[in-house]
Amino acid sequence: MLEVRAPGFDGYLYVDYFDSDGNVGHLFPNDRDLFNLRPARNVFVLGRPPMNRCWVFDGSPGQQLITLVAATKPVFSGRLPEAEDARGYIASLSDAIGKFPSNTAAAAVLFFDLHEATASSSQAAGCPSG
Repeated sequence: MLEVRAPGFDGYLYVDYFDSDGNVGHLFPNDRDLFNLRPARNVFVLGRPPMNRCWVFDGSPGQQLITLVAATKPVFSGRLPEAEDARGYIASLSDAIGKFPSNTAAAAVLFFDLHEATASSSQAAGCPSG
């Protein structure tokens, strides 16, 4: 689960997971949680209701990155794929954000270490069914 807090303005939020293999997974919005407009300082938890999507990270162990991008209008005109090459995504994100006036977009990053799963952990334990 990942607790997210929107910035101090109403905005469209994009939460992405960058793995150590050079890929990016688009956590929010996603195929089950499409509406990404959030009020200022709104708090929600990805992976817990009322959000409808859950993930189990199974990439290479090591340092990983999650980013949050918020803007006063949609950054992308259409839906993003579930996952893609990080370099291509960063280029398109940079281009899109470069078109926004100053003070209408914000970003935050979270670095974390992904460890090997223990014998007691499983994919079923990570995401509730239903």
